[in-house]
Amino acid sequence: MTRWLASGDPIGDIASVVATMAVFCTAVLAGWVTFWLVRYLRADTMTRVSIRQAARIRRGWPRLARMAGLSVVDRTPTGLTALLTPPGRTASSRVLVPKIQVRPDAFGVQVRMACLPRVGLAELQRAAPYLADAWRSTRVVVSREGPGHLRIRAVRRDPLAAPTHHTPVLPRDLSHWALGVDEYAEDVVVSLANVPGVTVAGLPGFGKTSLIYKLICDLAASPPYRSPWRTGRRRRRRRATTPIWKSGCSRSSATTRPTRTPSSRSSYGCDGTGRPPSGPSSGCGTCGTSVPNGTGPWSCS
Repeated sequence: MTRWLASGDPIGDIASVVATMAVFCTAVLAGWVTFWLVRYLRADTMTRVSIRQAARIRRGWPRLARMAGLSVVDRTPTGLTALLTPPGRTASSRVLVPKIQVRPDAFGVQVRMACLPRVGLAELQRAAPYLADAWRSTRVVVSREGPGHLRIRAVRRDPLAAPTHHTPVLPRDLSHWALGVDEYAEDVVVSLANVPGVTVAGLPGFGKTSLIYKLICDLAASPPYRSPWRTGRRRRRRRATTPIWKSGCSRSSATTRPTRTPSSRSSYGCDGTGRPPSGPSSGCGTCGTSVPNGTGPWSCS
C-alpha cells in the first residue's frame, strides 16, 4: 500500500485500494454464504425448519426484546459521545438489548444470552410465554449457564413424541447410564456408581424393555462386561445313571459305609457285603443297576 500511495497518482492508488478491499469482502461473503448453504442442504427436514426459525429470531430479536421489556436505557454517555456532544447539551441515551447466539437443532433452537443490569434470570422466566409465542415454539425454558450468561431452550417439536433410532456405541464412562432425552431434548444420564441394583417401573408399552435392551447393547462391546457373557464356567458332564427309585435296588439298613479310596472309582455292588465288586464293575452284581460311587452298601429288593 505504501508503494501505491507513493506512485504519484492518488486517485489511482485509492481506486486500487478500494478494488482490493471489495475483492476481499466479496470473497469473505461468498465463503460465508457457501458455508451456510452447504449446512442447510446437508441438514434433515426438521433441522432446516429450525435453521429458518433461528434466522427469524436473530433478525427480530432487537425489536422483540424492547417489546417484551428485556432492554435497558443507558443514560450515561460514552467517552466518544461526550466529546462529540456540544457544550450545554445533554448526550442522548442509548437503548441496550442483550446479545444472543442462536444454534438450531432438530427439535428447535438454543439461545445463549448475555445478561444486562435489570435483565437477568427472573426477567427471562417471566417473559418465557411471550418468547414462546413469538418464536412459534411449544415451550421455552430458561436456565443459568454461567456467570452473566443465560440459556434459553425453545422446543418447536415434542422430543418425547418423535421416534428414535439408537445405534449402540461404547460409553466413555461405564458408571453412567444414558437413558435418552427429556421433554426439552436434553440428554438424561443416571449415575450407577455404588448402586447395587436398579428398579425400572412403568406402565405397559412405555419402553421399559427397550431401555434395558439399550443398556445391554451399549455395554456388550465393553471388555469388562463382554468377558463374563462370552466365557462361563463349564459344568462337568455327568454319566447317565438309572435313578434309584426306578431300579429294583433299595438301600439296606446297614450303618457301615465303605471308605472311598482314590483307586476305587467304580460303583459298589448292592449284594449287601459292603465290598467293592471284583473287576471294573460299575453296577450291581445282581441286577446290573448303576449306583453312585461310594454310597453303598445296597441290596436288591
